[in-house]
Amino acid sequence: MLVVAYNLELLGLHTDLWFGLAWGAFPVVTAAFAQTGSVEPEAVLAAAAAVLLSLAQRKLSTQARDVRRRTRRVEGELERADGTVVPLDADALVAAPEWALRALTGFTIALAAALVVARL
Repeated sequence: MLVVAYNLELLGLHTDLWFGLAWGAFPVVTAAFAQTGSVEPEAVLAAAAAVLLSLAQRKLSTQARDVRRRTRRVEGELERADGTVVPLDADALVAAPEWALRALTGFTIALAAALVVARL
């Protein structure tokens, strides 16, 4: 129901916070409950971490997607304190967010692997 309401933008649920709750916390809490029959404090902490990770991903991807899909032209430059001039273009605007998104993906995979190893 939550996923349907979010995707159809019903009940004001199509916000960054609800994205984090629906795609971050909800899967963690339901998986924890399915495995243990209860929701322990560590599951709540993991759900909070998943919300924060989802919010970071959402903020970074929204900016990069906006530049890639909706921006026709970028012009300008940055002038550094030392006088260096750096041209601005679409690639420059999305480089950092896209790198951070790849790093978050690597982090998530490494964390999942660490948790699996810890359970062995």
